[in-house]
Amino acid sequence: MQFVSSHRLRAVGDQKVAVAARSKNPFSVLLLNIDHFSDVNNDHGHGFGDELLTRINDLLTRTLEASDIVIRLDGQEFVVICDDPPGSRATALAERIRRAVSEVGFIGQRRHLGITCSVGIASFPEAGAKWADVFNASDEALHAAKSLGGDRIALWQPRS
Repeated sequence: MQFVSSHRLRAVGDQKVAVAARSKNPFSVLLLNIDHFSDVNNDHGHGFGDELLTRINDLLTRTLEASDIVIRLDGQEFVVICDDPPGSRATALAERIRRAVSEVGFIGQRRHLGITCSVGIASFPEAGAKWADVFNASDEALHAAKSLGGDRIALWQPRS
């Protein structure tokens, strides 16, 4: 698995699109967001929030494959880019991540915290021919998951 800094997101994404377009190998983008993260920071402090993000990072390290790319965005969002026939591996991977996050025991202020995450999934080339299209589609799917209450995954659906 490859960790990439957030300032390289566009370059890595553009490169992934170029390679996938030439090789005809699709990939998926998972946009993961920790649900109610600002509440965790407000209730338990930013130090605890940072520790939580480190543990999520460790969880991703254990869950992902060597060919996957992980990018931590500002705050509580992570991007995972995985080779994938449209949606098949990505959906299973997103569900595995979602379940693992909810099963990790986070203790704050001497009580167990029920941490959950939401994941939006979009695939190249279905979501568009450019990195920005695929990334924005995963963001749309993430917003759909969040609007349904979080702690879920959502696949991008083209607008009719």
